[in-house]
This record gives sequence, structure tokens and C-alpha cells, in this order.
Amino acid sequence: MLNSSTQTERTYAAWAIGQIATERAGSPNDQVYFAELVKLIHDNDPTVRYWGVLGLAGYANKLPAKDGGKTAVANAVAPLLEDKAAAPRIAAAQTLGMIGQPDKALPVLVAAMSDPQDSVRIQAATALEKLGNSARPAIATLEKGTADSSEYVKRISERSLQSLDPNRQSAEPAAKAKKNKGKAKKAA
Repeated sequence: MLNSSTQTERTYAAWAIGQIATERAGSPNDQVYFAELVKLIHDNDPTVRYWGVLGLAGYANKLPAKDGGKTAVANAVAPLLEDKAAAPRIAAAQTLGMIGQPDKALPVLVAAMSDPQDSVRIQAATALEKLGNSARPAIATLEKGTADSSEYVKRISERSLQSLDPNRQSAEPAAKAKKNKGKAKKAA
């Protein structure tokens, strides 16, 4: 199906390969699954590349902490930090951040938080949230995200900040009060 001319079939095939490779990470066929995932991240279709990166992320997470496979995954996805398409670029940054290279991930994610497309900012905010404490250097960006035009980016940013600092006062009540004050002025 990966050789299909139908994008839906190719996307499904890429997703399925990622699922199978993740499930079988650490098996005797590791090299075969890794090679298949690497083929995906070199595809012309950004959706296929995205699923290839997510497959590599899942694959890396299943490997033991000191396994050299994580280094191989990092080396494979690092070039995608400069991908023209946002989805594989952000997925690559998230993967690197989750396998111990937040210094490479954070600049890409911080830059994506300023993208004009809501979906890109949502993906970046979600990636920062998943990085947990490794996202600490991006606190200022997450703070800015709490005032984003997208409600999703606001919520994800707030939730991420709350997890980084459980004593943090939520910006949401203040934002709601300001919004309600604006509605009251319009009604008057």
C-alpha cells in the first residue's frame, strides 16, 4: 500500500508500518523495522514522513535506556528539524526532545509557536507539553501561548505551565474575567 497512488492508502500504510515497528522494537528483526521507518522519513509526502517520525519515536521509546538504537533514531530524525512541512518538523523535534536532546528540539518548537497556522501552534504546544521538565527553557514561550488566539493553544500552554509549576496561578480566570468584562461593555 505504500506504493499506492492514493494518498489515503499511503498514509495508512505509513501509520501501520510505524505501529508494527514500535510493537516489535527490541526483537531480532530490529534492523529491518528501523530501515523501513527510515525509508518513510525520506518519502516525498510530508504525511508519510510524519508517520515515519512517530514510528521512530515509538520505536526509540521501547528500547532500553542505554540502547544505541536511540542514537540511531536521533541521527535519523535530526535532518527533519529543517523539513519544509511543519508536521514532520515538529514531530522530529518532539522525538529528539523525548530521547534526551531538548537543546535541538526547543528552538524548532519555540519557532513553531509563532506560526500563523493554528494547527502548527497546537502541535508545537502539545510537543512542549510532552517534553515535561525538558521544556523549562521555553516557559516564556508557553506564557505567551496562554494569550494565543487559539483556545487550544491557550489550554495546552496553561496545562504545560501548570505541570512545570504546580503552584502557578492559572491565567484562565483572569482571561475569562477580561472576556466577560468586554462582553458587558458591548451590552451596555
